[in-house]
Amino acid sequence: MADLTNIISSGASSKSIDIVFLAEGYQASEKEKFLFDAQNFTDYMFSVSSNLNRLNDPFSKYQKFFNVNALFLASAQSG
Repeated sequence: MADLTNIISSGASSKSIDIVFLAEGYQASEKEKFLFDAQNFTDYMFSVSSNLNRLNDPFSKYQKFFNVNALFLASAQSG
């Protein structure tokens, strides 16, 4: 069964940019790892570290316009 976890909610989808991380290659026992990985990538994508500005622009500037979710559906095989 699919499980949707909200990571960032900034507003209605009609007025926001929606990003959904899809679990591919994560077995049922790896759900927490998938959610951890999705949160880590979200944090990285929106970070404002001076070393990352060129990589994360425009995401860091416009974070308030994004909704981010993680959709988990267990895979039969890991990897």
